[in-house]
Amino acid sequence: MHFGRLSTARHLYLLALFLGSSLTTVARSNSKQKTGNECEKGTHSCHKDAICIDTRKSYKCKCKDGYYGNGKICIDDDECIFNNGGCVHDCKNSNGSYICSCKDGFELTIDRHNCIDKNECFENKGGCQHQCVNTLGSYECRCNAGYSLTADGRTCQLLTWCQQRLGCAQLCRTSGQSTVCSCREGYFLHPNGKDCIQTCAHGNGGCQHNCTDTPSGPVCSCAPKYILTDDGRTCIGSVLIAASCEVHNGGCERRCTDIKNGTICSCPKGYKLHQDGRSCLDMDECEVDNGGCSHKCENNNGSYECICPNGYKVKVDQKTCEDINECDLNTTCDHLCVNTPGNYFCSCYEGYDKYGLTHCADRDECSVNNGGCQHDCVNTEGNYYCACPPGKKLHPNKKDCVAANICHKLESPVQTKMSCNIQGMEEVCILTCKKKSKFTSITDLQFATSCGPASNYDWTHDQSNLTLPGCSSSVAAPAITKKVKFEFAARRCRIRRSLKERLRNNITDTLNMEPNFKCNSECNLSSLDMQCDGPTKIVHNGVQLNGYLITVEFSFSRQPSDAKTKKRKCDVECLKNLTEKRMKKTLKVWRKVVNKEDFIIQYDSENYKIKKKSLKSPRGTNLTCESRYMLVGNVCVGCSAGTYYDNGKGSCMPCLPGYYSVDEADGHCLVCPDNPVGIGIEGAKSLEECKILCDPGTYSVSGRKPCLPCAIGTYQPEYGRASCLQCGTGLVTQQEGSKAFINCLPRESCHPGYFYNTSSHQCTECPIGYYQEKPDQNHCVKCPSGTITDYTASTNSSSCKNKQCGGYVGKFQGLIESPNYPGEYPNNVTCTWKIKPDKGRRILVIIPEAVIPKADKCGDSLIMRKSKSPYSRLTYETCETSDSPIAFTARSKRLWVQFKSDMQNTAKGFSIPFVTYNEEYQGLIEDIVKDGRLYSSYQHQSILKDRKLLNALMEVIAQPYIYFKYVNVSKTMIPHSFIKLLTPKVRRFFSTG
Repeated sequence: MHFGRLSTARHLYLLALFLGSSLTTVARSNSKQKTGNECEKGTHSCHKDAICIDTRKSYKCKCKDGYYGNGKICIDDDECIFNNGGCVHDCKNSNGSYICSCKDGFELTIDRHNCIDKNECFENKGGCQHQCVNTLGSYECRCNAGYSLTADGRTCQLLTWCQQRLGCAQLCRTSGQSTVCSCREGYFLHPNGKDCIQTCAHGNGGCQHNCTDTPSGPVCSCAPKYILTDDGRTCIGSVLIAASCEVHNGGCERRCTDIKNGTICSCPKGYKLHQDGRSCLDMDECEVDNGGCSHKCENNNGSYECICPNGYKVKVDQKTCEDINECDLNTTCDHLCVNTPGNYFCSCYEGYDKYGLTHCADRDECSVNNGGCQHDCVNTEGNYYCACPPGKKLHPNKKDCVAANICHKLESPVQTKMSCNIQGMEEVCILTCKKKSKFTSITDLQFATSCGPASNYDWTHDQSNLTLPGCSSSVAAPAITKKVKFEFAARRCRIRRSLKERLRNNITDTLNMEPNFKCNSECNLSSLDMQCDGPTKIVHNGVQLNGYLITVEFSFSRQPSDAKTKKRKCDVECLKNLTEKRMKKTLKVWRKVVNKEDFIIQYDSENYKIKKKSLKSPRGTNLTCESRYMLVGNVCVGCSAGTYYDNGKGSCMPCLPGYYSVDEADGHCLVCPDNPVGIGIEGAKSLEECKILCDPGTYSVSGRKPCLPCAIGTYQPEYGRASCLQCGTGLVTQQEGSKAFINCLPRESCHPGYFYNTSSHQCTECPIGYYQEKPDQNHCVKCPSGTITDYTASTNSSSCKNKQCGGYVGKFQGLIESPNYPGEYPNNVTCTWKIKPDKGRRILVIIPEAVIPKADKCGDSLIMRKSKSPYSRLTYETCETSDSPIAFTARSKRLWVQFKSDMQNTAKGFSIPFVTYNEEYQGLIEDIVKDGRLYSSYQHQSILKDRKLLNALMEVIAQPYIYFKYVNVSKTMIPHSFIKLLTPKVRRFFSTG
């Protein structure tokens, strides 16, 4: 008898079984009466690896599964002896059982026998520095262009000389006097001396089951009951060949297709078929070209998603990120909003300060050094002004005070002559222009102003809110402009902007190029407009057809030219009259040509004749000046130095402080290079005038140079002042010309949040409602109007917070907003909102995010319930931050909402919109907001955080019947996946409702 590979123990035992029986039956002895139920009592003689079975007269012993024997003797059955226990790789026997395991690079399938490839790249890129590529049974690290793998097979280095020169697939090494290619462990060098061939020692040679090394590389084979697939590497169970999709889906995890010889498995989009031919593996789309995403790509089961950084959103292509323009919403900033890539910032109008990141409130300029006023400072909304005590009046710098019975000295404007004299009690000054110059704003030859008791010692032009007019020597004749119109017949009516512009250029070129019109390139058309009448019968090229009568209206102008007047003297007035005559001649010739039907125009790529006797021009002309010139009477005068032409206002305006203009007829002012922003005189005419104001630390009666230094014990931080500030009792400066309070040598150095009290000579905390960012100051800055700080000694303006509860409760929509949002909410506030919808309506709440610091005792909390009573039905409650958006319907028909903060924490808070909707849509709304897919996708979450999209979404949720209309215009706003999620729900609801 031949027992083959059987062990000696099993050999001997089988021989014994041949003589006996494998199942032992024990008879009850007559000599020793059995009491019965030996198995239950444990009085049997079965082996420990056998089971005891009671019989009517006795009991039986039977070896357990995984063992063999007669029940009194049981020996472990080594399953690994026969066909490796069905394991395709390794089989390990154990008492009563066995375990299959896989080689490195593989993992067991669900049947616990077959081995399939393990994707090492899923975890930390397999340890690769650059790229990880999964292979059957292993993986490969690859390097970016210009790099090669080092000997460890993971890290990358710049291509070495020998790798570039020899073209080695893996490594190169120097051997004696030569350099040759070499391979990493688990590979051997190809006969070509460059490539490397894998062996069975590395990744099982790329074989799924068995691998055999040969001189040309590994040869793969399969375990019993498996067959090799066409790729020569993977194996598939032969039992599947005869299977049917009707039985256990043909063994396929997802899709099964019956074919002639059995079945074939396939996977849906986003998955790929595994080597076992049955299972589906998620396809990591992000591995290839980042999934096409412009920014971050995140793989998920069966799909992937492009994710944008904060401040961006995914475009309609679902791959490209584009900036969110937060400024599109008027509610983003109180005043001015500036969009930036991925962000935005708010700023306030002059005279206002920002708080809460986006809000603006009046700045109390008087709280800082009395607004710079020498005496009284009066704050107003968005501004302030200085005032003087009786007997004093404001200096021209609007801050210092001077004697009320003194007229301040006038500065003569550019290109003017000023003569002043005393007439009785009044000082009268007369302005005239220098030779060949004219006033830029008045037609008179002189301008008079006076000051004295009659005007309360104010100059009369100041009382009339007038500025002293400047003069300019840039004087020119005006252009002559007339309204002109004509008609022509055309086959089509097209009045696009481009066609009108081409027609304007065509007529202008014809007039200027044809000598008969005597334009000499001085004629021009502007503001051309067209109007069609028809369709009607027209004649074109001698043929009657259907067409349109088109009326063309425009402004026709002729520029002045002295080209033909150089032989005789002709001033500006003469040149204007000459231009008018030339205009009349041109129009006269033009009419004659039109009446002969000889004036051809090009329109819509065809030539047409202007209709006979249709060229008309009403009586009267207009005088116009080129840009940077003002029409003063019948003359064009260029803006004087120190001014610029403001196109919006159509007038000459003085250069703002900190700017200057040297040239006449200038379109803009230049920045004074050495001046701080906004510092300087108005209407500076030179670089010297940029610096004419007294510098900090100095003063003069006029506030202009020459100046005196501030005396010992005084200082002056501002430009152009007529006095200096006192340091305070007991404080002195080391020298003259001090510019700041710190030069007064205070006895203590004060930190930010404190100010030096000149009375007590101590550093004092800024009180609540004030802050100080700088050290060593003698004042604190008052918070913007309506805001307050949580504590004393605040060090910056962000500490100023509005305690007013935010949001609103409307009839159909509303907003629940923490105070000071999106800035941090203040301490110790309680806000309550009550939402009471109309009869038949319910409440939907969407929380994009809630930023509330988590505390041990929930000191800051947000709660939503039916009423004030703590026992009423609760809808929502939180006392911690939630970054993920959530939507829910109120559990009661009305809602009582309260937010409370203690004295411990502060944070951004929340801005929570809500809508009311018809309760007949309750089922649909619940179906939407309780669907986890609404929150699982990053792009869906982005919608609930995008205020613009959220507003549109809430409108749809509140009124579902407008959904389909909304879908047609929302394709550029909302991801397709979101539409795909909502559409079947809406259709199902309305089809069953």
